[in-house]
Amino acid sequence: MQILSRIGLLFFLVTLLSFSIPTFANSSSDYLQNECLKVPTSSFLISLTTTIDAIRQAVPVVSGFTNMFEDFRLKNAINDCLDLLDFSADELSWSASASQNPNGNSSGDLSSDLRSWLSAALANQETCIDGFDGTNGIVKSVVAGSLDQINSLVQELLTMVQPTSNSTESSIRSGSGNGGGSGGGGNGGKSGKKFTNKGQFPAWFKRDDRKLLMVDGVPADVVVAADGTGNFTNIMDAVLASPDYSMTRHVINIKRGLYKEYVEIEKKKWNLVMVGDGMNATIISGDRNHADGWPTFRSATFAVNGRGFIARDITFENTAGPVKEQAVALRSNSDLSVFFRCEIRGYQDSLYPHSLRQFYRECKISGTIDFIFGFATAVFQKCHILARRGLPNQKNTITANGRMELNNTAGFSIQFCNISADSDLLSSINTTSSYLGRPWKLYSRTIIMQSYISDAIRPEGWLEWNTSGFALDTLYYGEYMNFGPGADLSRRVKWPGYHASLNDSVADSYTVANFILGDLWLPSTGVEYTAGLAVLVKTESGQRKYRLQHDSDVRFLLLGQTVVPEVYVDLVEKVARDVRDQPAVPPRRSPIPIRVHVAPSPPPFAMELVPTTQQFRLRPEVPIWDGDNGIWDGNNGIQDTFIADEQERVVDANDSYSLDGDEIHESREVFSNHM
Repeated sequence: MQILSRIGLLFFLVTLLSFSIPTFANSSSDYLQNECLKVPTSSFLISLTTTIDAIRQAVPVVSGFTNMFEDFRLKNAINDCLDLLDFSADELSWSASASQNPNGNSSGDLSSDLRSWLSAALANQETCIDGFDGTNGIVKSVVAGSLDQINSLVQELLTMVQPTSNSTESSIRSGSGNGGGSGGGGNGGKSGKKFTNKGQFPAWFKRDDRKLLMVDGVPADVVVAADGTGNFTNIMDAVLASPDYSMTRHVINIKRGLYKEYVEIEKKKWNLVMVGDGMNATIISGDRNHADGWPTFRSATFAVNGRGFIARDITFENTAGPVKEQAVALRSNSDLSVFFRCEIRGYQDSLYPHSLRQFYRECKISGTIDFIFGFATAVFQKCHILARRGLPNQKNTITANGRMELNNTAGFSIQFCNISADSDLLSSINTTSSYLGRPWKLYSRTIIMQSYISDAIRPEGWLEWNTSGFALDTLYYGEYMNFGPGADLSRRVKWPGYHASLNDSVADSYTVANFILGDLWLPSTGVEYTAGLAVLVKTESGQRKYRLQHDSDVRFLLLGQTVVPEVYVDLVEKVARDVRDQPAVPPRRSPIPIRVHVAPSPPPFAMELVPTTQQFRLRPEVPIWDGDNGIWDGNNGIQDTFIADEQERVVDANDSYSLDGDEIHESREVFSNHM
C-alpha cells in the first residue's frame, strides 16, 4: 500500500536522523536543548521515531477493513483515517527535520512550529475516530484501540517542547481572565532566537511574494475560466498541473463563474495562490453532506492540505441545506495559510479550520450550527460573521473549537469582526437563539475581542454542549472590549472557564503577533493585518474615530467609554483639528493618513504635526510623510501602521513610498490600501 510504504520511508529517514545527532552544529543543538526542548535533542528524536513507527503499525489495522464492508459512510471513514495517519506522519517528520536543521522549513520560531505540528498530529487521530460515528461500532473500537498508543506518544512529545515566551499557556493555567498572562505588547512578544532569513522572513518565503494579495492585477501562472478562455476549464485540473513541494508561489487565477466541483489540494502542493474575481463572482459550489453518507471531514466542497495556501476574492459554498446536517464548504489543513476577502457559506459546519496556523481577513462567514469549528490555531480579523436561519427550534452556535488538552495550540481568536444575523434570520431573531459558541472538546478555546456583537446573540452569550455540563470547568472562553447590543456582559454565563472581561495582557496574547506569530510569516503574503491590540477613540467633537496602535503600557477603551489620559487629550484633539482643516494628503485620500505612535516610556506621543509643510514628524526612527515629494521616508526597518479614519495600511519603513490612487508604490513592492 502506498501510504504504508511512504510512512515506512519516513520512519527510516527519521531513524537515520536520530543517529546523526552528534553531527549537529553545536549552536543548533544548544539552542534546541536550551530554548526549544525540555529534554535532550536525542530523546526528542527517538520519541518521534517511536511515534512514526506506531503510525506505521496502525495503518494495516485500519486498511484491513477497506474491503470488508459495503457501507458507503464506513468506507469513507476508513479512507479518511488512512489519509489522516499519513498527515500525522508528515507532521512528525517535519518536526524531526526542523529539529536537525532549524534554518530549513521553519516559520522562524521553532518552538511554535513544533507545538503546531504536534497539535495537528493529535487532531488527526481525533478526526479519524469522529469519522466513524454512525458506522459499525466494532470497527470504530478496533481502530480507536490502534490509535491509543499514537495519541499517548504525541501527547508526550508535546510536553517535551517549550512554549514560546508569548504563549497563552500561563494565562490559561491561571484560570483567570483578570490575571497575569504572558502576552507581550501590541507589537508582539519576542521568543528568543529566531532562525530566519537575514533576520526577516523564513528562508522559503520570497520577498516579492509580499505583493501578491495587495495588487489587483496579480500575475497568474495559469488561468481557469469556465467559458474556455483560460488554460483550464475546471479548478482541479489546474491544481493537479501545479508543481509539487514548490518553494515559490504558484498563482492560479479563477475567472468569474460558478464552478460546481469538489476541489482537494493535496499535501504536496505547497504555496498555491488562488485569486478569484470577487465574492459572488468566483463561486466554488458543492452539496456533500453527512445525511447522504459523507463523513464531515470529506464533505468539504473545497479542501486544502498543502502548506502556505492563499485564497483571495472567492466564494466557497455548500448548498446542502439545514436538513442535511454537517456539510462543509471549506476545510483547511494548510499551515501558514491565508484567506482574504473570501466568502464561506453553508449551514451546519460551514467552515472547518481543521488544524495548524491560519489567518482570515475581511471574510464573510455564514451558517447555523457550529459553523466555525475545528482544531486549528486561527485568527479572524475584520470578518463579517452571520448566523443564518436553520430548522425550526434549532439553536445557532457560531464556534465549536476542538482543543483537546492543555498543551495543544488550538484556539480561535475573533478580532475587529461584526457578529450579526444574516438577512434570512432577521425576521426570526426573537424565535431563533444564537450563541457565540459551545465547547466541542474538553479544552475548547475561543476569544472574542474588539468586535461588534448584534442583538442576534443571546444575552448568555455561550451555550453548553449538552446537559451534562461537559467542559465547563476546562474550556477557555473570553471576551475583551466588544461593543454593540449583544456585548452586554451582565447576563453572560457564569461557568468557571468563562472570562467575561479579559485584561490587556491576556487579550494581547490572542493577537496575530502572539497567537499565530503572524509577524514572522504574514508580511511575506502581503495580506493586511493588525499585529496587536488597537482601539477606537472618540475625539471631543464625537465626529471622528481614530484607531491607535499602541504599546502594552498605554490603553484606551472603545468608543470613548473610558477617559483618555490627560497627557494625551491635547494631542488627540490637535490631530482631529488639523485633519479637519488640512486638504487631503496624499492625493485622493481624506483625511490625512495619521500614524499615532505611543512611546513605551515616557509619554506622551512622540509625534509632531507640521501643517504648513504637510509633514508628520515622528521620532527619528519612524517614517516621515513628505507632502512635497509624495513619499514616506523612513530609515529604521520597523513595521509601522498609518491610519486614515479606521482605514489601515501597513508599510515597511526600510523604504520610501509614493502614493498613486489606492496603492502605495515602492521600488520593489506594491501594497494595496483596500480594506
